[in-house]
Amino acid sequence: MVTCSRCSLAHITIAQKVAALRRKTPGWVERAQPLRDQLTGRAREGYKGMMHPCHSLEKAPRNVGASKEVILPPSAVFLSCTTMPDENACFYRTHYDKQGLTRAKLILDSDDATVTTVSRTHQGEDPRAFTFQGRVWVMSNFLYGLTLMDGELSKTYKLHIAGKNIIPLANASHLAFLDLQDLWLMTSCVISSSSHAVCHRRTAVISERTRDGGFGSVWVPRREWHARGGTPGYMYSPNTWFGFGHATARHDSNVHKPFFWRLTISGRSNDVVVLHTDFSMSDMCTLDLCDPTSLIRVAADNEMREERWHMITAESRCAWYFEQDHATRLYDVHSIVTRHSSSL
Repeated sequence: MVTCSRCSLAHITIAQKVAALRRKTPGWVERAQPLRDQLTGRAREGYKGMMHPCHSLEKAPRNVGASKEVILPPSAVFLSCTTMPDENACFYRTHYDKQGLTRAKLILDSDDATVTTVSRTHQGEDPRAFTFQGRVWVMSNFLYGLTLMDGELSKTYKLHIAGKNIIPLANASHLAFLDLQDLWLMTSCVISSSSHAVCHRRTAVISERTRDGGFGSVWVPRREWHARGGTPGYMYSPNTWFGFGHATARHDSNVHKPFFWRLTISGRSNDVVVLHTDFSMSDMCTLDLCDPTSLIRVAADNEMREERWHMITAESRCAWYFEQDHATRLYDVHSIVTRHSSSL
């Protein structure tokens, strides 16, 4: 297992300064920008200065548990898609060590899957694609500098929410954002014509584990992991959402494991928000760093041609900053999704 103590220490020190700014007056985003740049740069140099086993360019082995391997352009990583009536609209990070998002379309072949580029590249990183009011949107996950963009990457909206790996929850009429780290839900969100997106209500989230268990074959206490966002949220019902996140090991930030989450909203004023998590499927990936990016619906290869939920992941041996073989995979998670829907 790879450990990068030097860059982890740098990350913690600067992240604490940014967290302190978050608790202060409005305008903290602009004030935190230099710290964010410092954090990204120092962590990146710290990683590159270490002689890691993952410096190897050896091809990542196929995962027989995955439905398909997705072929991205060279150096591209982190594909996120949303299912539309006539296509799977996608975005990917154009280069693992640079900022830039490209719009693409996912083509599902009989064996693997490929993407075709649709539009130009725009500044951004680690995209989350989702559908809101019948249109495609994408959230760029700059650390402490989140933005929303329309599906054509033609207009950017500054999202006034702190953090990273924030989860968008959207349907035909409502937009909200969930933070699994600080446990809050931002609702009543509006995308204005003035290049801003603002949420007017914040509600605390109560966390309840549906299943604890372990991470993989070895049981690890839940306190040893940070729960973070992954895919956007999807609706079971108007007040119940689900998705997949990733848990980062406290002892090694190069180890990410996927988990399932379900959110229920109740109360007279929709002020009781409960999060249920299930970590029992965390050993499905074969590489140490496995981030769920989105869910799509894929027609099953049977007579019924039923649509089944599939999860897209971005996987590697360790942090993106290395030149290495980045894997993009598609997993059939329909049984996990339906199992939790039956318990409602």
